[in-house]
Amino acid sequence: MAAMIARALAHHPGAPHRAALDCASAPGLALDALRQGWRLLVLDPAHPAFPAVRAAAEEVGAALLPEPPEALDLSRLDLGKPGGLAILARHLGVSVTEL
Repeated sequence: MAAMIARALAHHPGAPHRAALDCASAPGLALDALRQGWRLLVLDPAHPAFPAVRAAAEEVGAALLPEPPEALDLSRLDLGKPGGLAILARHLGVSVTEL
């Protein structure tokens, strides 16, 4: 996943993005992701290790969220239908002509 994001950014430098890794209820995965450079993670707040992982995230300037941020479900987006491009543009915060 990180390699895919890096490749996309290499082709589109400066493109606004937020890459979040959802670690579900796996604090070990979250800690490993922090070591790998991820700076936006999601972890189940009910997990007993949540406070410790949050502290580790804060230490390296990362954010740990208790739930995933809003995302656009691309499997339901039909860019061939009227309004499809508008939905995508609105989600990305750009105009349709910028797509």
